[in-house]
Amino acid sequence: GRGGGGAMESAAKGGYVLANLAEVVERVLGFLPTKALLRAACVCRLWRECARRTLRTRQRIAWVSALEPGPGENHALVRALTRELEKVHVLPQTVLYIADAETFSGHEECHEQKKARKRNSKETALALEKLLPKRCQVLGLVTPGIVVTPMGSSNNQPQEIEEGEAGFALLFPKIDGVKIHTFHFSKDVKNRVFDESKFAEAG
Repeated sequence: GRGGGGAMESAAKGGYVLANLAEVVERVLGFLPTKALLRAACVCRLWRECARRTLRTRQRIAWVSALEPGPGENHALVRALTRELEKVHVLPQTVLYIADAETFSGHEECHEQKKARKRNSKETALALEKLLPKRCQVLGLVTPGIVVTPMGSSNNQPQEIEEGEAGFALLFPKIDGVKIHTFHFSKDVKNRVFDESKFAEAG
């Protein structure tokens, strides 16, 4: 019927627009989170070019936080990153994460019930790295206490967590005019100090 023909004509016009008009494609792709945008880039050459241009404009730092212990073997930060990386609008090139030492490292002095949830810190670090792009540089710290701002609202107040699972990650995309340098330095175990010349060398 005429209605069916009109629908097909509209679909054909829509298909033409999405296959040929870069400005429209770019506008549409701009609403997608990064993971979906990278999948869309595989559709055709035009979409790939539009996706690249869109990614270059995304230069804001994103962050993910976690302070909800839950079931499962993974640390709360691993679960939060798994969930939030589907939503973020940045392609991380460098990630700095900070997590609680107690559950992340599985300290031996933990109480019996906490020992049952003990994790290998290397395994947790690897689980975090697997979630991120291959070329992404990942830096992690564990601390005995941590200050975390819960996600969800800009009005959320930071919380100081001394016991239990907690952590946050800062996701840095490629930012024009900003270069992040990584460096290694060794601690003098006997004197418990860092070699200051290494700090100077790193700038």
